[in-house]
Amino acid sequence: MIAKNKFVVMYTRVSSDNQNKEMQIASANTYLSQYNPKLIQSIHDDGVSATKNSLENRPGISELLELVKNNKVDTIIVYHRDRIARNTFEYIQVVKVLIKFGVNVIFTASNHPPFTHSVQNESIFALMSQVEGENIGKRTSDSRKQYPPRIYGYTKLQEENSKKYIPDMHKAKIVTSLFEDCISVKSKDDLYNLLLKYKKITKRPIETVFRMLFNPFYAGYYKSQTNYVPLPHVQEIISFEFFLRVQDTIEPYGNLLTETEADHFSNKVVSPICAICNKKLQYSISKDRIGSFSCTDHKKLIILAEELNHQVKNILEETLQRCQRDVIENIISTSLLKIEKHLSKEALSLNKKISKLKYSYCLNAHNEKSQVELKEIINLENEAMSVNIELDNIKQQKYRIQEVINNLNLSNHLEINTDKYFSLIKSIIKNIYIGTTDITFELYFKELWEEENCG
Repeated sequence: MIAKNKFVVMYTRVSSDNQNKEMQIASANTYLSQYNPKLIQSIHDDGVSATKNSLENRPGISELLELVKNNKVDTIIVYHRDRIARNTFEYIQVVKVLIKFGVNVIFTASNHPPFTHSVQNESIFALMSQVEGENIGKRTSDSRKQYPPRIYGYTKLQEENSKKYIPDMHKAKIVTSLFEDCISVKSKDDLYNLLLKYKKITKRPIETVFRMLFNPFYAGYYKSQTNYVPLPHVQEIISFEFFLRVQDTIEPYGNLLTETEADHFSNKVVSPICAICNKKLQYSISKDRIGSFSCTDHKKLIILAEELNHQVKNILEETLQRCQRDVIENIISTSLLKIEKHLSKEALSLNKKISKLKYSYCLNAHNEKSQVELKEIINLENEAMSVNIELDNIKQQKYRIQEVINNLNLSNHLEINTDKYFSLIKSIIKNIYIGTTDITFELYFKELWEEENCG
């Protein structure tokens, strides 16, 4: 419910013509649809860099803040914190105004933390937005899902202020046939033969044809982190209901292209490496569906996936049989625990400093000293975050070793292509080097195994 005489405001900002305002608008429309259109206002800063321009020199954000100060704004819908400001201190200036006037903020970017109504918390999020480049990847990913530069079956039309995707009549018929034929798939062989057929028809790699079947763009949608979102600028080739039927059909075969009769595991756990040039070997499937790994620079260096899996299984069995449990327990109780204790002590010290500074910051909230304290809080919070990441890594190491312990009795019961099998590979084997006449295995936690060479 929107407060009386207040509006919902959609705010967008693009710093150059190369950035996509339409993507920000499309993301906001999912939320705007629940409001009365008469209560919605749109404010845009086009071609305005938040890094190069202060708040006063950005007409859109200045207009938005003026509405807020006049108590005219109930909710702001914006893609990401960095659309409001790329500078932490300017962002906090805006946040203080929003909190003072009780404005709610909805961020529409995938996996973006919600607005907290806390100056301290928003300071941390703002710093993360400023120093991490991850936000750029998210915007690019969301944008490419909604506005792909090219996609089989469509012609992209660039109009004055928008883009539209119109089906190419000939290719659209092929896409429709692909989805219709897929409904009849009853086995992996059926699906694989279907992909081979349309690889020839579309003249696209088999992986591309496979991905087409999972792409809701052909139904006029894109998939966000939580749901399917309609794309009004896309003319559907198949209905959304039919697309969902196809997903139900192919869901059991989602890993088809990472499996062969030789149990291709490289995409799941570890890719073999050329012992000559240290490059990852390339995986390929023959017409007879026989998988193999080969080096692009050393043509004679090749190994069948079936043979590699056999060698991996042997090394797992041999290693587990020679494992020393007491050494494992010793590592867990000494080395890792010692590191964990040191990091925990450091984290506690940092948290005490942060709490003390936050208390002082609240007392000095309106003078120059508060800005210095805020910057120090942010630096300490960032340092504490790094320590916590290290603690998480230690826990992962402990988990990995415990995983080895729990699976020690599997050596006589290994079954290829099971979760426990792949888990063992990840727990024990770090790298696999393929030579012209031999295979060398590099193992994790060398101190866990007896001294003789396992390779």
